[in-house]
Amino acid sequence: MAENERDEALSERAAQRTARIGYERALLEEARADVAAGRLVEGEELERHLDAFVRGEPLQAPGLEAPHRQS
Repeated sequence: MAENERDEALSERAAQRTARIGYERALLEEARADVAAGRLVEGEELERHLDAFVRGEPLQAPGLEAPHRQS
């Protein structure tokens, strides 16, 4: 395979790029809507959550109450 052909095969095709950009745009719009609605975690709470994640501890989404356990 010629170098040009290999580079072309590895590069992102126009349709793939368009789909990726659309997906990323939707994620950003969702994030902006969450922030505008006050659905965010700030400062120290976020740091504690990330530290627990790194340590491999079981996690619950920050800012939510613990789920009720059934006996």
